[in-house]
Amino acid sequence: MIQVAETFYELALWHIPESASQWRHHNAQRLTATDVDFLWLLLEAVTFELDGVRYGTPHLYRNYDLISIFCRTHFPDHTIDRLILGHTHRRA
Repeated sequence: MIQVAETFYELALWHIPESASQWRHHNAQRLTATDVDFLWLLLEAVTFELDGVRYGTPHLYRNYDLISIFCRTHFPDHTIDRLILGHTHRRA
């Protein structure tokens, strides 16, 4: 989300040829300034409870090999029972 928000403000965004376009360019070109403001407000990780089970869900799109470090940082009290990983805004 941070990469897309930062890409939105790159002057070259609208002049990148399709052949050089990456997922961050593709997504940033579909945003408005209001959308980007919203992205900056999103948390990097959240927890919630459902039917007595505490879930942690980080916004993490790469470096999955660093999950244990990420979890110790964002869920330091180890109060999550399940970790949900995934991503949905890549171009198919």
